[in-house]
Amino acid sequence: MIVLNLSVNQLRGNINHSLCEGESVVFNGQTIYTAGIYVDTFVNAQGCDSIVTLYVSQKPSVSVTTPTSVTNACQGSSVYLNANVATTTNFSYYFNGTNNLINAGYINEFSGASRFTLEAMVRSDNSILYKTILAKRSGWDGFSLQFDQTVVNNGLLFFLGTGSGYCMAHTAANSFTSNVWNHVAVVFDGTQATNADRIKIYINGVQQALTFIYGGGVTAVPATSSLTPTLPFIIGCADANPASNICFSGYLDDVRLWDVARTASQLASSNNSCLNYQDNVGLVAEYNMNEGGNPTTISNNARPMYTATLLNAYYNFSLNTNGCSLAIPANTLTFTGGCPMVLMFIQRIPHCM
Repeated sequence: MIVLNLSVNQLRGNINHSLCEGESVVFNGQTIYTAGIYVDTFVNAQGCDSIVTLYVSQKPSVSVTTPTSVTNACQGSSVYLNANVATTTNFSYYFNGTNNLINAGYINEFSGASRFTLEAMVRSDNSILYKTILAKRSGWDGFSLQFDQTVVNNGLLFFLGTGSGYCMAHTAANSFTSNVWNHVAVVFDGTQATNADRIKIYINGVQQALTFIYGGGVTAVPATSSLTPTLPFIIGCADANPASNICFSGYLDDVRLWDVARTASQLASSNNSCLNYQDNVGLVAEYNMNEGGNPTTISNNARPMYTATLLNAYYNFSLNTNGCSLAIPANTLTFTGGCPMVLMFIQRIPHCM
């Protein structure tokens, strides 16, 4: 008997690309002018098919009109612009700890994934024993970023389940401060050799020392997340069926979901910046939560998919001065989104010699 072991070398990849007005991108011979999701098959170096998904978003163009006349501007001369910075209102969402949640749907980049990064701006109340920030989980299946005061007091915990067992990694006691804004991130990279390199937790850009706990026969951090294609990604609760003691209590803002392992320098450079309309490899979803009012859905600013649905709103809104807000910098000709700014002057033409 001859046993033949076969391996399948089919590869999948994602590409993010943003277009300014009038721009195009060529994808496997197809010229694309509009936002959307495009899938095509390429042949890799080994002769196998590689399925590549291109996510195209549209950058905004910005026009600015000066409120007063610009005088003494001859052809070829320059005009000094002393523009004020214009920003969007930076809201956040309040969760009551009982039945408020945001359902982002079946984001399957995180099903059976070997790498991912979860980020959020968090202002937690100190009244709830269990508080889930982000989760794609049911029981011992999937993962969650949370607080669990039965395990660690005032510390963050990341749960990674296999279905039959689990690993938990948590920070030290009192490493998290309630009632103030904190940027938190967990980075999972199952390709690394050690437990400490496979799970990393950051609070305000500082990597935390972790304690690991295992159960159900698991003795090390798994190499991949479990297969969870039927589990939705939930913001503010452990799953889509809220119950007391598993939902978050406090404010959440600027949730970002990546299918890559972000480095400490990458996290630090962007934790208070808007990433929408920029080419950020691996950014699956960014929920800036700046809609205001009382919306039923929240836009994903990273890709034209995975719009999130609010459950049991009404939500109370609060300004987060530490989070992401779009800005037009003073005295520049480029909008934050990266497209050229159109400047319109109310001009009185002087007599030029």
